[in-house]
Amino acid sequence: MEEEYLKPQQKLKPEDIEEEGNEEKKMLEEIRSTPLAIGTLEEFVDENHAIVSESTGPEHYVNIMSFVDKEQLEPGASILMHSKGS
Repeated sequence: MEEEYLKPQQKLKPEDIEEEGNEEKKMLEEIRSTPLAIGTLEEFVDENHAIVSESTGPEHYVNIMSFVDKEQLEPGASILMHSKGS
């Protein structure tokens, strides 16, 4: 059992983890610099996607960012959205 845990961990090199962290920090900074809108969470599609709506517009299928605490979200909740396309 220990070997099963250690093998995937050994594949992750410290520089890989650092690079991944840097990418997430860059993404977060881009979002912070982008104007945000308030929307409503309509429904979850899966663990990483949802349907959201803006008060003045249509519904959108969106990615849920990795730093979002999904346990605090529920349909009908107000959310901050950014318009950064990927």
